[in-house]
Formats: sequence, C-alpha cells, structure tokens
Amino acid sequence: MILSFVNYASKTTSSKPVFDKSLNLSSASHPILLYHRQKDEKPLIKNDIDVCSLSPFKIIMGANTSGKSTLIKQIALLQIMAQCNYIYLT
Repeated sequence: MILSFVNYASKTTSSKPVFDKSLNLSSASHPILLYHRQKDEKPLIKNDIDVCSLSPFKIIMGANTSGKSTLIKQIALLQIMAQCNYIYLT
C-alpha cells in the first residue's frame, strides 16, 4: 500500500495534510479523477472547501450532472487519505 501511495504521489501534485479544528481544502481535486485526467492531459476543475465552526453546514446546489456527488466523495476521500497519513492533493 505504501508503494502505491509513493507511486501516486510521484505522478501528481501533493502536499502534506495539516490538522486543526476546521476543514480547509484549497485547489483540491478528486484523486482518482486527477490521476486519469493527467494521463489524458485534460483540464480538471479544482475546488476550494472551507468548513469551520462559524459555518458548519454547506448547501451544494447545481444542475443534474454538475458534480455535486463527486465533490462530496472528494471531500470524504481526501479526509480518509489524510487520516491514513497520506500526502493528498492540492
């Protein structure tokens, strides 16, 4: 598993997670989408997520197939990767 983390980090832009009381992801992207898009050289939209104690809830709105589910999965996956001490994407 560690070897796959190293392989993935060498092919993508990564940074070390910093833990505090808020969730701040700047220029984050879904790890699986980023990996496949870099191989195809297609552009990928990056997301900024900021959740703190002043605004603990976010409402995600958009048209069908606009990426709402992908954004939620991205946040969950990046949190799991950070808790595994994996350097995740920014």
